[in-house]
Amino acid sequence: MPALSETQSISSAIEALAARYPARVAVRSPGRVLTYGELDAEANGIAGELLDRGLGVGDRVALRLDGLDRLVPAILGIFKAGGVYVPLDPTFPEARSRFVLDDCGAAFVLTDGGNGIDLSAVRTANSAPGVPISPDALAVIVYTSGSTGEPKGVMQSHASLVSFVRNYAAPLGVTERDRLSMLYSYSFAAANLDILTGLLHGAALCCHPTRQAGVSGLASWIAAERITILHTLPTVFRQLASSLGSAETLESVRAVDLGGEPVTATDVKLFRAHFPPDAVLVNHYAATELSVIAQMQIVASTPIASGAMPVGFAPSSVEVRIVDAEGEDVPFGEEGEILVRSRHMSTGYWNRPELTALALSADPSTDEWRSYRTGDAGRLRADGCLEHLGRKDSRLKIRGQSIEVAEVENALVATGELREAIVTARATPSGSTKLVAYGVPVDQASPTIEIVRAQLAVCLPDAMIPSTLVLLDALPFTSTGKVDRNALPDPPPERPALATPLLDARDDLEATLCRMWEEITGVSPVGVDDDFFALGGDSLGAAQLFVRIERLTGRRLPLSSIVRAPTVARMAELVRTEPGYACAWHLTTLEARGTRRPLFFVHGLRGGVVFLRELVAALGADQPAFAFEADGRFEGKLGARSLEDLAAAYVDVLRGAVPDGPYRLCGYSAGGLVAFEMARQLVACGEPVTFLGLIDTYAPIEGRRVSPARKKLNHASVLASLPAGERFAFARRTLQRVARRERRRTGGPDIDGPLRRAMLELVGRYSPTDAYSGRVDVFRPAIPFLGARLDRSLGWDRSPVAEHVVHDVPGDHRTVFEAGNALALATAIERAMGARGPENA
Repeated sequence: MPALSETQSISSAIEALAARYPARVAVRSPGRVLTYGELDAEANGIAGELLDRGLGVGDRVALRLDGLDRLVPAILGIFKAGGVYVPLDPTFPEARSRFVLDDCGAAFVLTDGGNGIDLSAVRTANSAPGVPISPDALAVIVYTSGSTGEPKGVMQSHASLVSFVRNYAAPLGVTERDRLSMLYSYSFAAANLDILTGLLHGAALCCHPTRQAGVSGLASWIAAERITILHTLPTVFRQLASSLGSAETLESVRAVDLGGEPVTATDVKLFRAHFPPDAVLVNHYAATELSVIAQMQIVASTPIASGAMPVGFAPSSVEVRIVDAEGEDVPFGEEGEILVRSRHMSTGYWNRPELTALALSADPSTDEWRSYRTGDAGRLRADGCLEHLGRKDSRLKIRGQSIEVAEVENALVATGELREAIVTARATPSGSTKLVAYGVPVDQASPTIEIVRAQLAVCLPDAMIPSTLVLLDALPFTSTGKVDRNALPDPPPERPALATPLLDARDDLEATLCRMWEEITGVSPVGVDDDFFALGGDSLGAAQLFVRIERLTGRRLPLSSIVRAPTVARMAELVRTEPGYACAWHLTTLEARGTRRPLFFVHGLRGGVVFLRELVAALGADQPAFAFEADGRFEGKLGARSLEDLAAAYVDVLRGAVPDGPYRLCGYSAGGLVAFEMARQLVACGEPVTFLGLIDTYAPIEGRRVSPARKKLNHASVLASLPAGERFAFARRTLQRVARRERRRTGGPDIDGPLRRAMLELVGRYSPTDAYSGRVDVFRPAIPFLGARLDRSLGWDRSPVAEHVVHDVPGDHRTVFEAGNALALATAIERAMGARGPENA
């Protein structure tokens, strides 16, 4: 394997590997496998597309993907075109995403089906674009929490990233034979270590959708994928270990790297209990500005003491010092601030020269080195081993992500509920860390945590939203007039003030679930109607909860169950009635309460319903809501040969749940066509449909979209009807579809998710023969779906319907459901249903 060198760009290094090992597996993601040759060709195509659209060297390209299957080609394609990669997490609130896009001045956004350049439609290319890229050129801007109340972009060059990879890989001994895990969100700086370490060593990168799938199936995935190097947070590692039997060992893993949170002696014991005796555990300390700062290699003979483990020794390219307030070195063994020096340091924060001057500075002794004041407390042992003692300033680490509490505190005050606010971190009973907010209410009407969290969700990512709110009469102050954070009380273990009354468990199952809620959230007592998230639970706690439920019942529920059953009572009912993964699709309860006629949603291409959470909440507790949810692990076997068959099956389930109409249906994207066909069938058999809502759904008319998934299409007729500029693109996409089908037929890698592919095939063949006699309410996002060639009505003005009404709503194809936009969408749906008369109430 060629040695890593900072004198070449990342893209040129991977091009060399692709030329040398074209058939070697590079990336394994859900439903897709790419060899190095295929990866390089796909990245060439993406680079060519960007260059054709006018991308210049150094231009920023945002990447916003729901799935992982096109992630790595997209990053490499941006690099090949000379662009700068800016990760944009699709779960971020629209306000935060918009800030990042505006701040970095992104020239383009790459997506897997949303508004922007759709990667599924980009052709492959055998030749590289040949754009000369300096190793010192900017490669990536990663946005982290900012002390000014706004996110800040950390800049890294190609040479810096290569240096980071070398330092990270050294104690792990990475080779081309390894299979590396990728569990982090790609918007997290740690993901770059996994992606680039795998690719630059010619190894296989195996991507797991931990956010969607949870931790309960992680052990079986590791075994099935034969993972050799596992990189994760200590919190996730503990949950993984807790899901294993006492004598169960993950035999394929030869190295585990933990970072982002303190590693304890208990973690080392778990590692030794569940991994091979010759495996290596690496505890590493890092920062977005420099990546790896220190590493501690722990083997079978390494002695361990109680408490937190040291973070180890600095790589050869990094110098670690412990300094006092004046920047002078302190003696070995004494506490001070951790300062690091390296020639491979971030050059600064994008458009933030004042922040760059404060934290990152050129070393006066040489032009090649820079210094970074981490804001962390630590001490050096005489042998150079570093002990990390926590934060000195206002930055916290939650789930491995750096968070500036000033940004959260500003957002808390901006809600209008709190006059003053302070945020800190507290340990949870499950071993993770959570954000706790302390606030002084504006008036005597004390806000609940539900109210505050709902407002914060509009502008902050989930990891930055406090789990607990402690209300105080006044904040404590020191004698010098500063807020005394050390005097803040621990969050009380008592149940917080909630909108729901405290109700006791009514049977043994509910009592057991109440105890689980209490142990994971640290709150007691818990009532059967208490919301898991309102009690301080988070996504990691939810994953741990489902591991326990699986042990209790022997069945693995979908992770989305926490959305439809966030209370003990609802979860107990789900445990009693849910068949687990026993069928390819099922009717999911989103909101069981309410006196109004129920509203039934139909899933989109990917089958899930988690995205409906904010919308259902905005519709209110008086609106019962259910959704048809499809499970992707059934290889796309929806039990239907046509969309009409699928709609008929859903109608049978619908009428089984609610025997008599009138019915109200609402579909999203491709699911809108399923809802449309369901409405046609219901009306045909004499059942009234008083509301049919379609959220960003294109009408079933010929040529409505340039789509490679449509089958039995009269290609010649469509090509003739297309404008000249679109004919080549359509032909290219059609050829790609044929190539994918041929690879599946001959046993090649399946590069599309099976469920999504099955839905695309059903939708592509759908052509209703009879008109729909009712009204269709179309909810059209402000930002149109990529590839649409239709007018404002999305084609429904030319479709076989008696009446259609278009409602403009904010957002795009995906962000229309985010917290800030969901309320507007819910309001539009309410108005549309209300316009149909009292029978629709």
